[in-house]
Amino acid sequence: MNDIHGGNTNNSFQQSNGELVDISITNQATEDENNIDPKSGYSSHYTSICYPFAGMIRDVKIRLPYYLSDWKLAFSYRIFAATIRIFFLNTIPALAYALDLYLRSEHYYGVNEALLASALGGIVFGLLAVQPISIVGFTGLISLFNYTTYNIISRNSQVPYLSFMCWTAIWAAIFHWLIAIFNLVTYVRYMTNFTAEIFGFYVGAVYIQKGIEFIIDDFHESSTKGFMSVLVAFGFFFSYWVLTHIGQSSYFTRTIRDFFVDYAMILCVIFWSGFAFIPGHLRSTNIERLAVTSAYQPTVSTRSWFVNPSDLDVKYIFIAIPFALLVTALFYFDHNVSSLTAQAKHYPLRKPAGFHWDFFLLGWT
Repeated sequence: MNDIHGGNTNNSFQQSNGELVDISITNQATEDENNIDPKSGYSSHYTSICYPFAGMIRDVKIRLPYYLSDWKLAFSYRIFAATIRIFFLNTIPALAYALDLYLRSEHYYGVNEALLASALGGIVFGLLAVQPISIVGFTGLISLFNYTTYNIISRNSQVPYLSFMCWTAIWAAIFHWLIAIFNLVTYVRYMTNFTAEIFGFYVGAVYIQKGIEFIIDDFHESSTKGFMSVLVAFGFFFSYWVLTHIGQSSYFTRTIRDFFVDYAMILCVIFWSGFAFIPGHLRSTNIERLAVTSAYQPTVSTRSWFVNPSDLDVKYIFIAIPFALLVTALFYFDHNVSSLTAQAKHYPLRKPAGFHWDFFLLGWT
């Protein structure tokens, strides 16, 4: 984990178009100092496609000395609180988009698939990523891509959807690896703070839009269910807002205020999730809930976890390439903008960042 400190640090950092570059480590490297790219802060070896693997090797070399300290620093109260918070931040979107995909893809995706995908991505990045503070999981962009692809592919009954998505993922993984190997991630230096802010606004807007869609659907079924959904939604928002503001106020002791700041979201999620199950009129309202299947089984019980790629005709294997290019473009923007945001100037991180190696790992997840 990256350390966040408010004061000066031993390492010297330079802000370059939204990216923090560790100058002290760069100066210790063996590259020619006269070949430094003024925009990225990297040697031209790390920004040119003529030097494959150079960026990935550089990322691993500068981060490896800090790997052991990532685990040592994890055993503290602040890290524990952040870990619990990140768990909920990663799980809640997965569950929300799992419901959306479940309804839009005729049950091809569900809770088990969403949680497994989030878990695999989190484990791989937590153990091997250069900047593990980047959260890898479900996003609105990928949810939109999946059910849009389903709407296109389902028009042809001869094309198995899961096999087509399997080949889309294979091609996308190959493109991710090529981008990382040939140092093309370097071009994220042209992304500005405005780009990151617009992206953050979009992510927030998608969450609000999806929430409103589900509430409207409940009103179509029953006004009672719709009102209950509105009550839970606004109750969650208001209670979270109150607890966080108490944590930033002068009320109570410092320990209690810190507790509210660290666990406000968790307390609200647990309370309002159980609110709809309170016996009586609340429970009988029966608002929309996630469809949960048996543990360790796919949502569709008639299939296995493993998809057979050979079920797809050869021509459709190559038709999957444009879809894979779109996925790659989405991840190139989504993941790298998120990584740049995590390295923003107002987070004076002590440990260096790395983009090439992480994008290579993203291809595996």
